[in-house]
Amino acid sequence: MKKIICISLIFSLVFAVGCKKSSVKKQISNCEIIVEYLDGAIKGSVEYEYFLPSRGIKKVIFNLYPNAFKEYEGCFTIKKVSVDKNDVEWQYIGETSQFLSIELPKRADSAEKIKIFIEFECILKECKQRLGIAGDVVNIAFFYPIPCAFNNGEYLMQPYLEIGDPFCLDFYNFDITFTLPSVFTIASGVTVKGIDILGEKTTYFCNLKNATNFACSLSEKYHVVSKKWGDKRVNYYFTQDEAPESKLELIINALDYFNEKIGSYAYDNFSVATSDYLLNGMEYSAFCVIKNGLNNINFENAVVHEIAHQWIGQAVCFNEYESGYFDEGLTEFLTALYLADTKKEGLEKRINYAKILFNTFVSEQCKKDKNYKSVIKKGLNEFCDEMEYQILAYEKGFLFFNHLNDKLNGELLKYLTAFYKKHIFERVNEDDFINVFKSKKKSVKAEFDKIVFFGDNYFVA
Repeated sequence: MKKIICISLIFSLVFAVGCKKSSVKKQISNCEIIVEYLDGAIKGSVEYEYFLPSRGIKKVIFNLYPNAFKEYEGCFTIKKVSVDKNDVEWQYIGETSQFLSIELPKRADSAEKIKIFIEFECILKECKQRLGIAGDVVNIAFFYPIPCAFNNGEYLMQPYLEIGDPFCLDFYNFDITFTLPSVFTIASGVTVKGIDILGEKTTYFCNLKNATNFACSLSEKYHVVSKKWGDKRVNYYFTQDEAPESKLELIINALDYFNEKIGSYAYDNFSVATSDYLLNGMEYSAFCVIKNGLNNINFENAVVHEIAHQWIGQAVCFNEYESGYFDEGLTEFLTALYLADTKKEGLEKRINYAKILFNTFVSEQCKKDKNYKSVIKKGLNEFCDEMEYQILAYEKGFLFFNHLNDKLNGELLKYLTAFYKKHIFERVNEDDFINVFKSKKKSVKAEFDKIVFFGDNYFVA
């Protein structure tokens, strides 16, 4: 996710969590989504081939993200639930019914995997967010039931908040059947295997492998420019753009850069779509959305940031609810490296900008609380507000990874490449990252302890 912070906003303006001991390594499940979009409603079903995370569990918990902000984004209704083709008991959980609890039949106790089928309906509202009708574009993301991640013997029932990206997701092989009015163009990173046009409706048969999510945008006014990139295809969807070909080249240049610096891009295609979006950008598996109307500089910053997320945040993912700083701070660092290498924009300028934002913010906080510590490893619900999250996750996160690169004599990317290669398609944590440093592991962990976990205001002048 990409936002731009103005320095002027700063003037209007503890709890440390340690690393867990191991990454989550599991088999990648299959997920079949069959839906139809019509007149602001998504109706259909999802079926998971679900590997039971622990023997003896009696229920499975799902996220129903649209219900968290049903007054803004949409309303989610469950129509039917079955396990291995047998109807089962289920109930909504939470104040806003954000979670779905499914009771498992006794025979599931000894099973390795089960099939969970859920029929649902999601009503969209006018909203310039991940899910909603935004002017000429319909943004569709996190619209289907998603299993809560299971870690350390429990389901992570993390609330969907307005701050940050409150997600902790596992990987799936998606098969998608999506029917919509033929007047719409669909923008997504999926591989389209077939198209069936029947009267005024078109059905797309698609797949997306080794992904944490499926998202798309729809519009009657989309135009598209495309280009082969090796054995893959890159697409740029837009409603208005005077220079779409140059934007497509920019997208491919960024893909080339991270492909070389970190490792091979993980998916079969990549698509960028513009939308009347509240944020400057939002990343999904093999896909991102960029806000309409950005000038060339802000478009480049936003799209490069979201493309970097395809490596850190999508193909390798953290618990973004607890470690948002890692995804966003590292991605800001990678974006700055790209601009420094390709545009000859001095890295020092970006560092000084981040230091000004961070110093100003911490100075204001210390006036209120002289013991203020800028802890960045904490749950989204522990940040005071959006401003604190933006400054700590993005700006201090960026400063931390730049500092770490300096400590490693400019070799951070070498270790990041090893990290990516080892943990692609896994949900990971800080320990997994620290472990790739081998002989330098102890010193790297010391930097995490000091700056990330214990909130040392290290970058304050």
